[in-house]
Amino acid sequence: EAIVFGGGIGENSAILRERILKQFSWCGLHVDPTANANTVSGKAGRISSEQGSMHAWVSPVDEASLIASDAAAVLGAV
Repeated sequence: EAIVFGGGIGENSAILRERILKQFSWCGLHVDPTANANTVSGKAGRISSEQGSMHAWVSPVDEASLIASDAAAVLGAV
């Protein structure tokens, strides 16, 4: 079980991720402040502590490429 952040804000806002993840301490997810602060600007990695029973990750997403691929598929079907 995990929470994965991707996309612009999810990849680049350690403060927002921390605020969101504070709400998940009840299920064993605990943020590693150093890992969270260091996982920005396209860096992928786990941002939760090892001790937790649930983890959080940051995964960079190439949204523009996905949108272009979907648009090409739709236009090809027309």
